Amino acid sequence: MTSIPARIHNAQRAFKRLQPTADMDQAMVRSGRLLDRYMAELPVSNQTLTARARITEAADQYIQRCRRKHTGSNAA
Repeated sequence: MTSIPARIHNAQRAFKRLQPTADMDQAMVRSGRLLDRYMAELPVSNQTLTARARITEAADQYIQRCRRKHTGSNAA
């Protein structure tokens, strides 16, 4: 199993590399797939709550990028 810090790093990179889409349904599917992939091997415990939060935060940032593309905003 990949170490927890490495899993967080890999998930953050994967979400940053994922191309934003204006189709919000497709964005949710893509985000969900990556969340499933990177959360699957994380045990459910108090120690992994921070890891889960950081991976979820990366997913939220991807969805925000997709929303900006959907609305046509170029704001970072």
